[in-house]
Amino acid sequence: MSDIFSLPANWKTAKPAVFDAFGLLDLDVLQSFDLKGAESALKACSCPHHGTRDCECEYVVLLVYGGDEAPITLEGHGDGSRILFDLDSLPYHRIRSSAVAMQIRWAFEHARRRLAAGVELGKGA
Repeated sequence: MSDIFSLPANWKTAKPAVFDAFGLLDLDVLQSFDLKGAESALKACSCPHHGTRDCECEYVVLLVYGGDEAPITLEGHGDGSRILFDLDSLPYHRIRSSAVAMQIRWAFEHARRRLAAGVELGKGA
C-alpha cells in the first residue's frame, strides 16, 4: 500500500476537505506553514523551478494531534493543480500508535474522494 496521497486540487481548495476529514476522526489539525501565505508579502515571485512568471508551487506543513501523543508533522507539496502528501517519508518511529497512522490514511483518502467527486462540504459524504 502506497502512502502517497495526491489530492486533485490546489491547497486552498483541498484544505476544507482535509480538515473536515480529520475532524470526522476527532483529530485536531493545525496548519503551521503555508508557502502561499509567506509569498503574499512579496510583490513579485517568479518560479525558480518552473520558470513561470508567477510561482504556483505550494508547500504546507500540518501538525496532526491525536490523543495524548506528540503531533505528527505532515508536509504537502503542490503545483497549483494538485497537492501531494507523502506519508512514506514520515519517520514512522514517531508515530507511536498505528491507529493514528490508519486514521491519517483514511482522512486523506476520504478527502481525495470528496475532491475527485466534486462534493462540497456540508452537501453529502
